[in-house]
Order: sequence, then structure tokens, then C-alpha cells
Amino acid sequence: MNIDAITVSIDYSDYLEGIVDNKDKFDRWLIVTHNSDKKTVEICEKYNLEYICSKEIYADGACFAKSRAINEGIRYLNPQDWLSVVDSDTLLPTDFRSVVEETAHDKEAIYGSIRYTPDGERKIENFDGAYSYPAGFFQLWHVSKFDSYYEENMTNTEGDLQHKNRFEKQLLLPLNIIDLQKETGFKENWYGRGPIGKTRHRFYKS
Repeated sequence: MNIDAITVSIDYSDYLEGIVDNKDKFDRWLIVTHNSDKKTVEICEKYNLEYICSKEIYADGACFAKSRAINEGIRYLNPQDWLSVVDSDTLLPTDFRSVVEETAHDKEAIYGSIRYTPDGERKIENFDGAYSYPAGFFQLWHVSKFDSYYEENMTNTEGDLQHKNRFEKQLLLPLNIIDLQKETGFKENWYGRGPIGKTRHRFYKS
């Protein structure tokens, strides 16, 4: 089983540095950032993480078109087997690879997981109705089913929801995934992280 992964990291260099061990879980792990985010570029170079700078995440007036950045990463990696999208504050457990290899066999399904706080408590999600797992902090699927991500949104709004809804089978893996980020409001970072993210797109159009 070959597993490649993509992480979009813009203004998340502090969290990205806390998940560098994810590199050992994948055959290739690509960080997609932006050339204006010098700190993330520095982290990638410090830890020898493969990265590219998105040219599309702010193009055409987009605020934070994360799905576009994911697709840039997919085109760059050209994955042939399994592909995962992992958030830049999501730390995978040491047994990630063995669990996936033992349980993820259905190429028609998209896989996800629940997540926990660093203290080991299950994270209480603000999901209701359509907002459900597999959520965008961790998604895994086989590219023979879909070789691109859902890309209609101009912000980081519901792209993961739309992507997961392309699959009739949506399954959970028994993983102890850790969310390193401190509590934020629901939808708070859909336009990028905090005040910087909400204004960055005004200055960077490509």
C-alpha cells in the first residue's frame, strides 16, 4: 500500500512544527503553502519537508480556496494509490500506518477518524446534520475513485463536506488522532487563520 498525503499550511507554522513526525507515516508528504508565508517555508526547509507554494489559493479574488491548493498538491504528487488530506494541526498516532494497512481496503470508500485533545479527551465537534465525519482534518481515499478534490468553493467552506459526499461509503478508522490546536469557534478559520488569514487574500492574488 502506497500512501501519499497533502497538508495545506498557511499561517500554521507553529502547529506544523508540532506534527513533523507525520512525515514517517507516508510514502510522500507534501506541504502546500504560499510564498508569503515565510515561516512555513522555513519549517519545511528545517525539517526537510517536501513543499510547494500555491498559485491558486488567492487567485481570482478567492479568500482562502483551500480545495484549489489541495488539487495543486495532487497534480504535483500525481498519486497512484491511496491519498490523504491532513490538517496542519493534526498529529497522527505512531500506529497510523499499521492501522490503515490492516483496515483500509475498500477503494470505493472515504475514510476518516474521530480526534482527541492533547490531554486524551475526545474532541467535542460542532458537527450537526450534514457536518459529519470523515471531516477535513483527516480524509483518506483511493485515487481510482476520485483523483481530484471538490473545488467549487472560494473559501475553506464545506469543501471537505462536498468531497466526502461524493462517496457513498464513508467509514471511520480506529485511530487516536490528536488535534493540537487550541479551541476555536466553529467556522472561525474558514477564511484563513485569524486576522492575518482574513486579510491576506487582499494582498496576495497569486
